[in-house]
Amino acid sequence: MNRFTRSQIEEIYRTHPQRGETILRRIRTRRGSMAPVTVLDLAEDVDGALTDQNHMGGLAFTRRLAQRAGISQSTRVLDLGCGLGGSARALAWWYGCHVHGVDLSPDRIADARHLTELVGLTRLATFECADVMTTPLPEERFDVLWGQAAWSHLPDKAALLRKWTPALNPGGRVALEDVCLLREPGGDTERRLLTGLEDHWTSYLIPLEGPGGWQSILLQSGITIQALDDCSEGFLAHFLELRAGAERQAEPVSAFERQAWDLAIDAINAALVGYFRLVAG
Repeated sequence: MNRFTRSQIEEIYRTHPQRGETILRRIRTRRGSMAPVTVLDLAEDVDGALTDQNHMGGLAFTRRLAQRAGISQSTRVLDLGCGLGGSARALAWWYGCHVHGVDLSPDRIADARHLTELVGLTRLATFECADVMTTPLPEERFDVLWGQAAWSHLPDKAALLRKWTPALNPGGRVALEDVCLLREPGGDTERRLLTGLEDHWTSYLIPLEGPGGWQSILLQSGITIQALDDCSEGFLAHFLELRAGAERQAEPVSAFERQAWDLAIDAINAALVGYFRLVAG
């Protein structure tokens, strides 16, 4: 059951620190001009995290997931929960492949299209504003279903895979990075911590292993895991850097977003949540 309304989700991203306008303002401030803007300009920020890579590990993690998934120029990628389109642009730029992104937020999709136009990749990276759980399947087929720190926002992961795996070509695969629950909370304090984190992230966190976990859901969907990486080691550093970077950047970060970082840090320190990367097909 959905705990969060569409308007709640859209409002979070309407005020999120990583938005098209804040990223472009950061570039403009540093350079004194806006021309030309490159994929790297959007994806890298030496002073903080005002980039179009709204996930742990930034551009390096996007590249690693792409390598794991065997993406090449001929690969057709469907990015479900594409956000600002940062991963889509990076894949199109690196490999020359076609990527189609779908996201619920009209603001995110408007930013994705604008930023993609600025870097000259509209022929390869396209975007659609839709709910991935209700929009009809496209007529075209894809080689990779891509989910990078996005599918945790969906309450029914099995339903997502049932819906979208028919959109894969023979031999197609799932490329996934996300947060996972490392263990069940041990008492009221930990339950409140986990609930608060899920509320701030509008997420539904599940374990990687065991009944109801990611591995089980994939296997039940007829998908075999081909590669699996535990990326939890850098998870704490990611949020500590976000918090430190907020002090260095000119763009204000909302109290809500700072609370989300604090909750994530507490949950990671308590060994409640981790981060993983997998490819399955």
